[in-house]
Amino acid sequence: MSRRLAIRVAVAVVLVGLAIAGYVLWIPVHRPDVRKVSALAVKTPVTGLRAPGKSTSVDAATGVSLSAVKAAAKSTPGETAAYGVSWKGKAPVTAGSLELIVLPTETSAISAHQQALAAELSRTSYTSDDYGYGTKTTVPGIPGAKGAYYLKGTSPTVTASTPRVAVVIFRVNRVIVDATVDAKGAHATTTARELALAQYHHLERVGADPVLSETSFPLVASVVYVLVVLAVLALAEATPRLVTSARRRRHEARVAAERRSRTARGNKVVKRHASRGYAARVESGSRGRHR
Repeated sequence: MSRRLAIRVAVAVVLVGLAIAGYVLWIPVHRPDVRKVSALAVKTPVTGLRAPGKSTSVDAATGVSLSAVKAAAKSTPGETAAYGVSWKGKAPVTAGSLELIVLPTETSAISAHQQALAAELSRTSYTSDDYGYGTKTTVPGIPGAKGAYYLKGTSPTVTASTPRVAVVIFRVNRVIVDATVDAKGAHATTTARELALAQYHHLERVGADPVLSETSFPLVASVVYVLVVLAVLALAEATPRLVTSARRRRHEARVAAERRSRTARGNKVVKRHASRGYAARVESGSRGRHR
């Protein structure tokens, strides 16, 4: 194999390798598999909530306000998900809901968990809904779980029938859970605890370190990418020949120009010599006649 051919083969191999790497990096779309995400949520409602529940899956990058979740959804979209289940209640419970957020790593989940606690369990978390802060609540049976309840009105009278919102937040590995219940009096806290416990035991059974990513390859983007790569490869293959041909044409043009230049100089010399010879003959004839 000649050196020139070896160089061309090496360049082609490098270009193909870069094309494959670029395709893997830019073209595939990674999304969480909704079925895998939904399997993380408990489906059987606890006492006070009516089946069936209403499930919702949202884009974690736009549907969740926590900055740690947005960052994870941008860097690792296939393993970042947000999912919810809501139920109507049976009196004295009004409604209940679960919100699950799955992060790609336990480190990112810890960061998002701290942000969720600050956002959902602060004294002003439900001020916009006309609920004032009640107090913190304990959640036996779930390690690290924190809770609180909020009372309807800015300065409510605490009675057994005062509307409340009770919230429980906890984390298991990569999954953050927010259990929320609207009810009258202490039923809100009791039902929220039961719902959180049911979800916690469900995660113990199914696991809280799932592989969620589902990869797809968009047809149009793939075809456009392949066409561009083929065009680049064809250009890379043709470039040496084009350069050689251009050099040859420039050389031939330079040789032809030099040939025309020599021919033009020769013609001038011939004409000059011919002119001088004719003039000499004329002058010689004139001198002969004068004699």
